[in-house]
Order: sequence, then structure tokens, then C-alpha cells
Amino acid sequence: MPNRLRGHGLGASRLAAALEALVLARVDPAEIASQLGLPEEAVDCYESVFFDVRNRLDAAGFIVHEVIAGARL
Repeated sequence: MPNRLRGHGLGASRLAAALEALVLARVDPAEIASQLGLPEEAVDCYESVFFDVRNRLDAAGFIVHEVIAGARL
């Protein structure tokens, strides 16, 4: 994990899970940053490195099978 993400606590699974849930809820990165007390740059970086799904949020099959079910594996 890049150091700038680790430095904001994004290695902690609860914080990462909250960020991912907000992405799935279509909350914009600035609002996610505000809600979680993170710099917007950290949110953008986390999304681009670990959770790049915004362009597929309308693809229900992808979200169910790759994101939600895939997280349980």
C-alpha cells in the first residue's frame, strides 16, 4: 500500500470498508473525504489504486459478482 494511504489510516479495514461503501453509494470523493476526515487526495489515490469501480456502478452484475461477492473470498 502506498505510504500516503497508510499515513491516513487506510490500511485499517473499517476505514477502507467505509470508503468503499460510500463509493458504491455514489458519494463524490470530496464528500467522502469530509465524512471520513481524510484529504481528498487520499480518497482519490485509494480509489485509483484499490477500488476503481465508479465507471462500472451501473453494471449490477459486475458489482454483485466482482465487488461484493469477490470481497468475501
